[in-house]
Amino acid sequence: LFTMNLKSLFFIATLFFSASCMVAQHKNGVAVVEFSTLSMRGYAEKIRITSDSVWITMEERREASSSKTHGRKLTSQEWSQLMKATETVSIAEVPALKSPTMARAFDGAMHSSITLQTIHGTGVSHSFDNENPHEKLQLLMKTIREIVQNTPER
Repeated sequence: LFTMNLKSLFFIATLFFSASCMVAQHKNGVAVVEFSTLSMRGYAEKIRITSDSVWITMEERREASSSKTHGRKLTSQEWSQLMKATETVSIAEVPALKSPTMARAFDGAMHSSITLQTIHGTGVSHSFDNENPHEKLQLLMKTIREIVQNTPER
């Protein structure tokens, strides 16, 4: 009976440790990170990153069949770096962040946004010019671009 209880205690401790590691990895509760950019002249790019994959879609809207999508598996190290980059800002404050510039309002820059979707299915976005988000999202933007650079087109 004593051995059975020790085994049960060990099992429960292992489960607790595993669960706490998962919570630590998702401090902000982020499940999906998306970056999209669109020019007034018709170029569009969308990047979707989850814990296990990255997908990139590029489209030249003036050309009928110009849409190209490619992707790959994401490494656990890349996901950890991405999650660390999301910790520079709380999810609640993302929608209120001011864009450093507003050139996109008069076609002076591409319109871009970063969207964070949580494990609960809610999402928050921040819009900005080109690849110049609010300073609290600069590290996240840099990390997204590093992941994309390591994703060759097929």
